[in-house]
Amino acid sequence: MSGWRGTRDRSWGVRSVGGANRNPFPPEMKPQFFWLWSPFNGDDHLFYFHTNDNADGQPWNRSAVLTALDGSDPQPVTDLTMDLRFKSGTRHLSSARFAGKVADGREVRLTLEPEWNFYMRGVGYGHTSWGHSAYQGPHATHYEEYRVADVDEAQADTNHIQAACKAVLTTPDGVAHQGRAMLEQLIIGESQPYGLKDLFDLAP
Repeated sequence: MSGWRGTRDRSWGVRSVGGANRNPFPPEMKPQFFWLWSPFNGDDHLFYFHTNDNADGQPWNRSAVLTALDGSDPQPVTDLTMDLRFKSGTRHLSSARFAGKVADGREVRLTLEPEWNFYMRGVGYGHTSWGHSAYQGPHATHYEEYRVADVDEAQADTNHIQAACKAVLTTPDGVAHQGRAMLEQLIIGESQPYGLKDLFDLAP
């Protein structure tokens, strides 16, 4: 359909079978997971960013790429930094800014303004009874309804979201491009740079 943009996430990989995997961390390990994933779609550029960070804020899996829709090769973006602001009483972001550099040293910036959330429990992530690979019997079906305006974002099962965002991508030539982006967020446990200390304590 004309005027629509999208990104296909193909990172599913292997999922456990035969029963829900409810204990992914060893008993002696304090649960901690920090994940942001953001694809940007504009009229003439695409941009992709993701990061996994340790509790001290150091990334162990972070990358980004810029693609101009003119047939040129994608450009890796390095020296990546983040500026994050949290919505009080949640673990969700009220704004995000990612920056980095292409090979010639010029800067790329992506600024995001979340507008509304898709709650990932609706596709099995963190759902208390219908999580991934939880056996439900040979002929089980189910649905649930809830008013988005009434969702309590302080609950653990609404922590994992993809936020639809207004977005501005500033390319290496200094031009600001309007577009749309998703911002997936899953932050569990400690994150020292943002003052999060416990499993699901919330931003002040």
